[in-house]
Amino acid sequence: MVSPAEQQFADLLATAHLVSGLTQVQVAHRAHVSASKLSETFRARYLPAWGTAWQIATVLDVPEEEARRLWVAARQAQRVRIAAERVRPSATVAGWDAVPVLPAVVADLMRAQARAAEALPYQLFGPRRPALSAVYVRQMLGARQGAACSLESALARDRHLVLVGGPGQGKSTLTLELTGRLARRWLGHVTGDELPPVLPLRVTARQLAGDLSVSWPTALVHAVAAELGGHLDRVPEPSSVADLVGGVEWLLLIDGLDEIPDPGRRARLLDVLAGRMAEPNAPHRVLVTTRPLQSAELDQLDSSAQYALEPLDTEALDVFAARWFAPDRDRAHHFLREAATAGLLELIRVPLMAAVTAVVFQHDPDRPLPLRRFDLYERYTAQALAKAAAGPPGAVRPEHYDRLLEQLGAAQIESDEPLLDVALAWLTKQERNGERRPPDFEIRAEDLLTRSGLLVRHGRRWEFLHFSFAEHFAAAERARQLPEHFDPTHAALLQLVDRAADFTTPLDTSTVIHYARMHPGVVPPMMDWLLNGPWRHRQLAAHLLGNGLPGTVAQRRAAVADVEHEITQRDDGQPTWLLADLARIDPIGVSALTRIADNPTSPSWVRASAIEALVRLPGHTVHDAADSLRALARDDQPVDAGWARCFAGSGLFRLAPEFQDEGIHLLRSVLTDPHAHPDARFQAATRLVWSGVPHLEAEAAESLRTMTSDPCTSALERQWAARGLAMLGRDYQEEAAAALDAVLADPAADAMSVAATVYGFAVLPRRFWTTAVATFRGILADPGATPEDRQRIAGALTYLGVDFHDEAAEALRRILAEPCDDLGVLVRAADTLYAVDAEAQDDAIAVLRRIAADAGARPGDRQAAVRCLVRLDPRLRGEAVERLRTMAAASTPALRVAAAVGLVHITTEFQPDALAELRAVLTDGEAEAPVRVEAGHWLLELRHEDQRAVVTTLRALMDSGTVRPADRAEVARILARTRLDHHAAEVAAGLAALLAHPEVEPSAKVDVAYELGRFSHADLATAGDHLNALMNDPEIDVPVRRRAAQRLAKIDPGRHADARAAIAELASGHRARPG
Repeated sequence: MVSPAEQQFADLLATAHLVSGLTQVQVAHRAHVSASKLSETFRARYLPAWGTAWQIATVLDVPEEEARRLWVAARQAQRVRIAAERVRPSATVAGWDAVPVLPAVVADLMRAQARAAEALPYQLFGPRRPALSAVYVRQMLGARQGAACSLESALARDRHLVLVGGPGQGKSTLTLELTGRLARRWLGHVTGDELPPVLPLRVTARQLAGDLSVSWPTALVHAVAAELGGHLDRVPEPSSVADLVGGVEWLLLIDGLDEIPDPGRRARLLDVLAGRMAEPNAPHRVLVTTRPLQSAELDQLDSSAQYALEPLDTEALDVFAARWFAPDRDRAHHFLREAATAGLLELIRVPLMAAVTAVVFQHDPDRPLPLRRFDLYERYTAQALAKAAAGPPGAVRPEHYDRLLEQLGAAQIESDEPLLDVALAWLTKQERNGERRPPDFEIRAEDLLTRSGLLVRHGRRWEFLHFSFAEHFAAAERARQLPEHFDPTHAALLQLVDRAADFTTPLDTSTVIHYARMHPGVVPPMMDWLLNGPWRHRQLAAHLLGNGLPGTVAQRRAAVADVEHEITQRDDGQPTWLLADLARIDPIGVSALTRIADNPTSPSWVRASAIEALVRLPGHTVHDAADSLRALARDDQPVDAGWARCFAGSGLFRLAPEFQDEGIHLLRSVLTDPHAHPDARFQAATRLVWSGVPHLEAEAAESLRTMTSDPCTSALERQWAARGLAMLGRDYQEEAAAALDAVLADPAADAMSVAATVYGFAVLPRRFWTTAVATFRGILADPGATPEDRQRIAGALTYLGVDFHDEAAEALRRILAEPCDDLGVLVRAADTLYAVDAEAQDDAIAVLRRIAADAGARPGDRQAAVRCLVRLDPRLRGEAVERLRTMAAASTPALRVAAAVGLVHITTEFQPDALAELRAVLTDGEAEAPVRVEAGHWLLELRHEDQRAVVTTLRALMDSGTVRPADRAEVARILARTRLDHHAAEVAAGLAALLAHPEVEPSAKVDVAYELGRFSHADLATAGDHLNALMNDPEIDVPVRRRAAQRLAKIDPGRHADARAAIAELASGHRARPG
């Protein structure tokens, strides 16, 4: 019988449902829950997890605070009721020395699991198939919950776990090995107390999700029986796994949550797991493995701790090779040398790829290893199919095996249809002349599935030996549906290329590679089209060429030049992995990485990324890289510092064990440096925690904690520090949430700072989001909020997950329908709306087209609209180019600058003309100064030019008495960030002169003084004096004075106390002119 509190919560939702006028099906669809569960919720027969309850309440317009209050009371009452009804004792066995003798049926289950766990989860073909226990290399769990730790430590610390890892990262292997180790421990085959005394029960999520119409114990037994099959002597009764066994808990290992193809079934299983995990004293602990999913899905399991599986490090690879090739140590060393020569050491840090590479090597040790993942799969499958073809005749000719496997791969990816049924249907279609099936047709079909070793049988279910092999064959099947000739107007092909450019799933990229391999003639035109497109398409071109697509020498070199330019232009070290791939096929890639690593004008994180990419290439040693990283650390700036030491330190730590102490020392120095930039301290703190050195966690936390409470730190910087606290682990979530809530409540925080808190809340469980969501909704509903503020907040809501997309889309539609003078806001609103509301995509495109064609709009807004059009729909590239060329033909310099910048960003075809136009405007004495400054800014930003010549022209503008002080201040800020020493003294003098100019606004003076202090350590005292004067001037607006105080504390820690006192008095409203 349900409790009054449970009934009260159900009545709240049921009453709101009656008032809403919606059907149950409509509510279920909008809240992303099943209609049956919704009905049970309304009748108090089911209490959903808070995430699901919140979605239902939102759809029904139930006030969040009321829903939360009643749900909490209902959950507490439910726990008391369940405990009383079950009279279930909590686990009473704390150690292995007190475990009971297992009942016969449970002991049989342990034996069956011990036998099954000896097989590798991927039964790779080859000269031998080693036992899992003989070759398994233990992985660390890291990052997602703070310091890296062992699985044993995680199980001791957390009751329920979610382990996240990419394809082949070792998730299934880990669950099998853990199951086998625990089972053998129960059977007395091994000793040791590093694991808790729990009874393992391993099932696949896919099997479990397909059978949730029965009771939970029955569903578990069905899944176990399907998984273990003949390993079981008898199928256990559901009652055997329903409760504790002699005071001992079960550990449910649920493998492959992401492999459930039906989103509805996955949501149902998640809902069941969330409820089970929330129960106190439940007999089942839970460990779930999955690839990364949308945060809204995993957030339902908020009673669990989330970890990421770490890749194999150098030491683990050595252990793997030694065990795989045992007892032949020479063969193990030979394998690792060959992998290094092929540039595969990074790839084989993924356990599956290590095993596949080892099998390929064993099959033909004298043949060089493939250079890439795709080619490894291709060679492995070719060897496997050759093995199958060598056997007796089967149900299909050997040359058709690959087509059958492609059908099976697509079926496993896209549906729940049994693969044997798919195979039989496909084989039937291949029969000629309507011949009748032979009596043993199904047996011959099963033999066909078995023969290659690419599929395995789990009970009655067939699957590919690993999900990534299913993706590989599914990609080939999809590629066969594409046109034989490259046609950039072909809708399906264009959509595929656009998805692949997002790099969100290996399936799309693999499909493009299969397509190019099937039709080599498409490669040259496809590469030309991609290389002439926006950066995301050029990035895909570089990735494809680096993965072996046979582009021309000119295309490869264009890709290298393009990636190098993108890295230096955007100060982004991320694309260095593209250069590393290209460097393996063309030495020019090595030269580009070397230039970036040695360039003192590049940011430290870019140089560190290049150094780490170089060390993975033949001919570069870890000692060379260590020397380069040490030199990088010495380049750190004295003011606003920490970046170089932070990235050099983390690079040294990752480089090799012998450099780890040195790396930690550099990271700790950032934490204690008062001049360090807050974000650099955040980065250093999180890297220290991820190092796995236990005592550093408290030190890192204290540094971040200080930042969150320091009024001299801006609201934006405080939210980054709070996010760092949240990422340290569960122990810091409460104070991280409190720090983020404090930013939301800070009256000095602008909408950008408020919206930015979403990055911190997104790494916290949903139960901490209440204040944030209420604040965001309040701003969206505030008639006094500006369109820009509402657009920022709507974008923040979308970041929290799909649950908030509908209300964010509604807010964005309102913004687009209202009069708005700032068309840039409309561009950004249309951009976000396109991403979150498929039904509004045409409307978003129409808004962007209207702005692009609006002759009265600001040139920058028109250019932004055109660039956004191309990003959202690459089919519009031709239209966008024509629009920009029309703008470029205008007589107005501002239009020509905007058009040139747009052309450079969306295509390389007109780049020389666009750059020439920017040069012409910069040197045009008749053009208005702000437009010339804009042209100079972009010439420096794009870095296609001789920067010294551009700086010379800009410096003349800064020193000109005919240019407005505000424009001269903007030039000064641009020049101060160019990192060129050639004009350092002149730039510093220009900045100092602007500070003394009576017509420069106080707000601009704050920025100029800050740039002077950052740019020239010799002028630090001058900059500090000006900031101090601005901070203490009662004639200046309070926000400007507060910002002056914050900047003063940042460039001169010696005045931190004065700045802090000034901010406190400004906040209290009693700040007076100093005597």
